[in-house]
Amino acid sequence: MSDINKIEVNDEVTLNETEEKQKDIVELKEEITPVFKASETKKTAAITHKLYIQYNDLEFSDELMFEAAVNAYCNEFNEDKSSVETVNLYVKPQEGKAYYVINDDAKKSGSIDL
Repeated sequence: MSDINKIEVNDEVTLNETEEKQKDIVELKEEITPVFKASETKKTAAITHKLYIQYNDLEFSDELMFEAAVNAYCNEFNEDKSSVETVNLYVKPQEGKAYYVINDDAKKSGSIDL
């Protein structure tokens, strides 16, 4: 009978240890969660930027070039601006042009004058 009592005691100890470990895990998770949330907030903050290309006596801003490329695409392909997900812009000031590719589709490409 003493063996049975030992098994029961051991089972209780194992359960208690498991419960304590689970409590420790929950407490650790509660401590860590705010740290992760704070770091996620920092990562999602947008960085404001402006790009200006100066060539000879001319200056071109990225905003105007992207806007002109999207407008040219919408006019040429009879599309709505909401269909635009990505714009790749290749600026060639020596040619006085910027070439665009919309949504990574080579068929939806063209150029704008700078």
